[in-house]
Amino acid sequence: LPFIGSKMIAVTNLGGLFGACHVHAGAEVAPASDPCPVRSVGHLDLHGKAHHSWTHIVETADAGATTLRLAEPVAWPVGGRVLVTQSARGQREEIRRVAALEEGGLVLELDEPLANAHLGTWHWHDDAHAPSDL
Repeated sequence: LPFIGSKMIAVTNLGGLFGACHVHAGAEVAPASDPCPVRSVGHLDLHGKAHHSWTHIVETADAGATTLRLAEPVAWPVGGRVLVTQSARGQREEIRRVAALEEGGLVLELDEPLANAHLGTWHWHDDAHAPSDL
């Protein structure tokens, strides 16, 4: 992109490679209200190291803890920063550095103890489509 500064690319599902949109077959759509005005197909190459950029903790980490047990293995670099989100209203997220990874990337050692407890339990609710820590 020929501009200096932040860039944003919006990716939408406007019909994929075949230009078809989510309009019912046979529906009459006026050109000005066409929900799929863009019909071009482009090519996008993304380069970089593929890795997990986030995961859940699977055991509650008490205040003072320096170890986090993770839901999936990670390969984050030693010295890299991690953000541990808050688990209670009024708390703040905590930023720490990776001191070590153990057990194949499932256990993360932090460089400093956590100031607050962070919940590692998840509950499934009958009326929700995703788990919650509440």
